[in-house]
Order: sequence, then C-alpha cells, then structure tokens
Amino acid sequence: MRTDVSMPASDAGVVLAIRAARAFAGQCGLGATAADRLCVVVEEWLSNVVEHGEPVTGSRLMMRLEQDDGRLRATPLHPHGLRLR
Repeated sequence: MRTDVSMPASDAGVVLAIRAARAFAGQCGLGATAADRLCVVVEEWLSNVVEHGEPVTGSRLMMRLEQDDGRLRATPLHPHGLRLR
C-alpha cells in the first residue's frame, strides 16, 4: 500500500499531513500505538521543515507513505515546490 501526500509548507499543512498519516495507518490496519508513532514522526519531520527551514510562502511539502513486507516507510518526495529562504 502506498500514498503520496502534498500539502502547503505551513502549520496547516503539517496538520493535513498528520491527518493523512492517521488515515494511512487505518488503511494499513496499524494498531493504535503504531499509528500514534507514525503521526509523531510525520509531525516532527514536517514541523521542523516549516519552523526551521523557513519555507517561502506558497511552497509545498511532499511525502510518500508506504507499507510492504511488514515495513512502514515515510519518505520525502523531490521537493520541486519547496523553496527555503
């Protein structure tokens, strides 16, 4: 199972990413603890980009969430739309 997510590089975009991670966890049948951990990883990862990377207004964050062979991956996609100051 795989999903690609694109969201604004903003606090609101981080919230959308967390919601996408939660939905993905549900689709994969992850338990509550694993789902919570995935959401923490996504939140920490993307909020660090937003808070410390100082993205230019209008930039976008992109990530891929994948589950296969019992493994779960969260990967940044090539950030064409992410411009940092």
